[in-house]
Amino acid sequence: MSDQAAITGDTDELLAELRSQVEAYERGSATAEYSPDGVLLRANNAFAALVGFAPAAIVGIDHHSLVSPEMAGSPEYLTLWEQLRSGGNLTGEFRLLWQGSDERWIRSSWVPVKNRAGQVVKVIEQALDVTQGKRAAADAHGKIQAISRSQAVIEFDLDGYILDANHNFLDLVGYSRTEVIGRHHRMFVPAQDAQSEAYQEFWQRLGAGEFVSGEFRRIGQNGREVWLQAVYNPILGVDGEPWKVVKFAVDVTATKLANAEFEGKVAAINRSQAVIEFDLNGHVLSANENFLDAVGYRMADVIGRHHRMFVSAETADSTEYADFWRRLQQGEFVSGEFHRYGKDGRDVWLQATYNPIFGLDGKPWKVVKFASDITEAKARNADFEGKVTAIRRSQAVIEFDLAGTVLEANDSFLDLMGYRLDEIRGRHHRIFVATEEAARPEYRAFWEKLGRGEFHSAEYRRIAKDGGEVWIRATYNPILDADGKPVKVVKFANDVTAEKLRNAEFAGRLAAIDRSQAVIEFDLDGRILTANENFLSTVGYTLAEIAGRHHSMFCTAEYADSAEYRDFWASLRSGEFRSGRFHRHGKDGRDVWIQSSYNPILDLSGRPIKVIKYAYDVTEQVHLEQRLSVSA
Repeated sequence: MSDQAAITGDTDELLAELRSQVEAYERGSATAEYSPDGVLLRANNAFAALVGFAPAAIVGIDHHSLVSPEMAGSPEYLTLWEQLRSGGNLTGEFRLLWQGSDERWIRSSWVPVKNRAGQVVKVIEQALDVTQGKRAAADAHGKIQAISRSQAVIEFDLDGYILDANHNFLDLVGYSRTEVIGRHHRMFVPAQDAQSEAYQEFWQRLGAGEFVSGEFRRIGQNGREVWLQAVYNPILGVDGEPWKVVKFAVDVTATKLANAEFEGKVAAINRSQAVIEFDLNGHVLSANENFLDAVGYRMADVIGRHHRMFVSAETADSTEYADFWRRLQQGEFVSGEFHRYGKDGRDVWLQATYNPIFGLDGKPWKVVKFASDITEAKARNADFEGKVTAIRRSQAVIEFDLAGTVLEANDSFLDLMGYRLDEIRGRHHRIFVATEEAARPEYRAFWEKLGRGEFHSAEYRRIAKDGGEVWIRATYNPILDADGKPVKVVKFANDVTAEKLRNAEFAGRLAAIDRSQAVIEFDLDGRILTANENFLSTVGYTLAEIAGRHHSMFCTAEYADSAEYRDFWASLRSGEFRSGRFHRHGKDGRDVWIQSSYNPILDLSGRPIKVIKYAYDVTEQVHLEQRLSVSA
């Protein structure tokens, strides 16, 4: 063979290898090719799906039609294409005019392709969908801005020297920014406190990364006393070590001065709760020391016994008590004040919430009760008890009269729904409800129950000012006067929209796969973790018979001992996907043929942590093919 032929062969082999690499990359990436003036020449299916077009329909369109008009007309965009035509490699982010229902952001890398003369003949775009990251960043930025607008914020280095402070904090203490930057936190602390061991320990704890919260007495400009409800939050760097401290604070001076006793009780409740856990039948699983102290028992006295040990015999035999546990078993949250009995029959009044805990299947599996002992306060201050309950459960807060008319709302609620306070005060709650829901008898009954003093808690679909759908997990709490009569309703809510949508999608996908395919999971050594009913039916085993055993139980002894089989698991451990038709053995040695894929599951660092196999039973199809082959 001549040298020229050898060179030609090597070149052909190199070109084939390069072509294979390009095809492999395109299978896992969204790519498109453009002429130097931006006309799309070719796009793979992944890119077409990313921008919301059919693959055939996208060819021939100009790239500027894929981005927003303001982006397409910007100097940066025009410079991008000038640089690409000049042969520059670039990366950028663009908001797409997507053909679906929502906008999308993509991060693109651009690679000009040159001919032998060094002229750019086309441009290749490699695109990545970064929409969720952009939204998460915008959400985090919005939350930080909301906190800064509504709270006093100040930052310190780990030695306590001031780095920055917002206007809310400066207004609170009466200083300007230039008067505090670079000075030590002790400028806000009484001299005797600043010299104490406790103060030194306070900054040592923060320097060690420990979170500190509570009520703090501070000194503002001209020596005036300021009381703050504050949290000191050590901020960790990428190395996991603290590098500064951010303090979020609320001015509680007026309330503190008006009612020192009230503030002391609220602070005590915020610092501690009594906790007890039950199974769904009411038997005690666990209790903390606060609860045991409240009722006067030891742990051994309560574990395994029924909740009725804390109620009167009359209550335990009532239909209301049976209904109480039925509601909890069905996953309903129950909250209120409860009369209970401690050791030796002593009266105990608890402000408590009974919270069903849900498993991954969405079904309740136990009940956790959070409680505060309000025995003494019960006789003294009904209004105080209602406020304490509100403080303990709330973030987004709105108040209504008993007819449903808005009285007040805090910034968290207004930000969540997109309104200003003057836009909703005096209007009815139905402005947050879909029209068809507000017209239902159930909606009228909802407000009638609240008017009678009945507590209500659930997840609710609500409508924001811009018409968008908002899902909230909320409690509607009738507030009672000293005579026990409802006077208004306070609602506490958390935004669970993203969680609701994400969980619904994940649950739907997993349920669809589990219904239609045989699924089995392995650790990286090939040992079985779990399997669904479809897989168990295919191989004829129960889960107890295979859990913890090795995948080789489904293979012939000869194949299990082969280098090919060892290489098979080695490739999976390295993160390689494997698929095909496999011959396996079920229970009692029966032949099983499956069309399956072995999918390494990666952790957040991209390392394989287990393998999930999805499979279809094709045994009958294989047998039919074998019979047809014999007949032929």
